[in-house]
Amino acid sequence: MSPLTWLAVLVLTPAHAVVGGEATTADEAVVALQFGEVLCDQPRTTVCSGTLIGERSVLTAAHCVSDGIALGLQLASGPDARTGDVVYPSEVILHPLWDEQTRAHDLAVLVLPFPSEAAPATLFDESRALALDETVRLVGYGTDLVEGPGLKRSGGARISALDAETFTVAPGPAMSCTADSGGPVFAEIDGVEQLVGVTAWGDEACAEFGVNTRIDVAFALDAMQQAGDVPESTFFEEVELADASLCEVACATDEDCPAGMECSERGDGLRCRFDGLSAGYFPDDAACDLTVALDRGGGPECACYALCPDVEETEGCGCHTAPLPAAVLWWPGLVLALRRRRAV
Repeated sequence: MSPLTWLAVLVLTPAHAVVGGEATTADEAVVALQFGEVLCDQPRTTVCSGTLIGERSVLTAAHCVSDGIALGLQLASGPDARTGDVVYPSEVILHPLWDEQTRAHDLAVLVLPFPSEAAPATLFDESRALALDETVRLVGYGTDLVEGPGLKRSGGARISALDAETFTVAPGPAMSCTADSGGPVFAEIDGVEQLVGVTAWGDEACAEFGVNTRIDVAFALDAMQQAGDVPESTFFEEVELADASLCEVACATDEDCPAGMECSERGDGLRCRFDGLSAGYFPDDAACDLTVALDRGGGPECACYALCPDVEETEGCGCHTAPLPAAVLWWPGLVLALRRRRAV
């Protein structure tokens, strides 16, 4: 699949999945936020959902990405985010009035590394107000309380309360749930489905209510303009896999490293490494220590990874010459899951 068509199969999550909804292959603009595998035999972890609103802009909930672009964060699309193509977002743009304590203005835009060919969702045109008892449609990659997050689901709900910044829905019969956070709420206006809200939070049982942040059109338009000013990324396209220089040449920031790797300290200075692994490179022979997942702009692939020659690690750097246990490797996802409530 072409890198430009990745949105037909994307993924991520804090809220719950659409409980009472149905699996769908439609809504190509809806994507998942997830933490991707480092080792090829590790599963992806969906944490939130989002919606393509511009060729390089994905709208989601601020609480999903309030700490910025965490290492390993991916966007995935398609009916099943656990197997769909992925990309690494370039930047996050938080709503300027986002308040982590009150959850006010719970909106953010993730900037894609290159344009998507998928059709974006239609933003709310504010031609009319939302109404009590109006039927809306929820979409997300969250759990349905039977199966874990990762599958795209859709279902109807009913608006039960309205205020200036949010609106609440009741089951109709569907309800958002864990990992649906950041996902879209659609309403039909003048015969066209428009994006009117973003899933924020709800009751723990995913059975009574879901609170959604109203779309701030001015913020969305401004964020899309900012996204267009971010240089496009080529991922690994200019990186030779058989490149021992990753062991020998120092890096200054994460941007100096291939996508999915970080620049961190080891005994002889800063080097590119995967989270939880010592610095290494991609040998051109079969003498690999590990098989890791990487993305050169066309989706994940497995590559042979060799560790750099032993170097005394700096005390306290958290480095290892072998992979950490899965529970440790995936601590960013665990922290996010605890911080966020269920999402659609």
